[in-house]
Amino acid sequence: MATYTYPAIVYRQRDTAQQLFCVFSARVGEVQLWSTVDRLTPENKGGVQRERKDARVDAIGDFFKADDRNTIPTSIIIAIPRASLKFGGVDEKDITTQPVPVEIEIDVPDGQAAPGLIIDGQHRTYGIAKYDSKVPVNVVAIVGAGDDEVAFQFIVINNKVSKVSPDHIKALKLEYSDANLDSRLTRSARMRSSGAPAYLEQIDTQDDSPFKGMLKWPRNEVDPKRSIPLNAFEMALMHIASKRLDQVGEAEVSSSDFVVRFFLEMWKRVKSSWPTLWDDPSSRLLKKVGVVCMSQYLVDTLVTWSLSPFVQIDLTDLNQMGDVVTEVLKQQEIAFWTSEWDATSLDTKSGREWVVDSLARIQFNKSKNLPWNKNVSLSPGKKDPAAD
Repeated sequence: MATYTYPAIVYRQRDTAQQLFCVFSARVGEVQLWSTVDRLTPENKGGVQRERKDARVDAIGDFFKADDRNTIPTSIIIAIPRASLKFGGVDEKDITTQPVPVEIEIDVPDGQAAPGLIIDGQHRTYGIAKYDSKVPVNVVAIVGAGDDEVAFQFIVINNKVSKVSPDHIKALKLEYSDANLDSRLTRSARMRSSGAPAYLEQIDTQDDSPFKGMLKWPRNEVDPKRSIPLNAFEMALMHIASKRLDQVGEAEVSSSDFVVRFFLEMWKRVKSSWPTLWDDPSSRLLKKVGVVCMSQYLVDTLVTWSLSPFVQIDLTDLNQMGDVVTEVLKQQEIAFWTSEWDATSLDTKSGREWVVDSLARIQFNKSKNLPWNKNVSLSPGKKDPAAD
């Protein structure tokens, strides 16, 4: 039997509470040895946790890597059966609302499942452990909670999460210099002290971004190729967000963070499939119409494919999503983006629909082994899109 020992504080939050609260620190790798996640699935209807999302796990690691001052004070909340935890020298009936320092022991019998159940913080646990399993985390153990209490706490905790208001963030500027606070918030939380998102900064500066240095900002205008308007990215991100791909948000990873990760991973696959378009000055892919329309086409296609009863695709798994993007691009044609299009002004709703419809037609042609430009409105020689 494995035994894990920690100095802790134990108390009842209310005299009427049946369960105890036990507060202590443990290295996250050890937490994973004596606790587990009981997920709600069709086969496990008694589970309370949602499925693990790799995007959220990766975001925690990125948060730690972004700045060596970054820490996560939020506690991991874990339910532990009374029989699996011992209080050294303290009788449970004597524990009141007055905190008592104790040494606790958590027992994990050989061949048995870990006794602890993570109620809140599964992604923090996985993410921090992936970064460094020796990092200590704050733990609040609910000792002696039954199944009903565990389910109740999960629902209450995960429905009470609220974002910090912009006014509150602005107030922090009274104590910190603007430059230092904004810099850290941008790197670590993708936001500014004004409360505004900093995702465009991320797209423009992140080392692995396909659009690094290509946004139309004064600092980038030295190179004429780097001239993609900011609203192209805003429109693309809004379209992704409108699909609600990441249905459930958590405090440490905002849904907007997922959206920008989704966007970057999607376009990384486009660049790896068509790298020459990044160096071709005639490429329309890296113009506003290309970023907006290709993003819309890819997202809509991904959603359609994910709804097929014949294919299991989890669009919150960014690695899997990226692999599907690569497959979708096999039904597209790189030459489309360097062809001499008949239309000259496409920065309108009808113009963008025109481009997306052409992409859909190319997909159809490729799937049927037809010439890619058959009945494609924007291919050379087509003066009237309605002529087909």
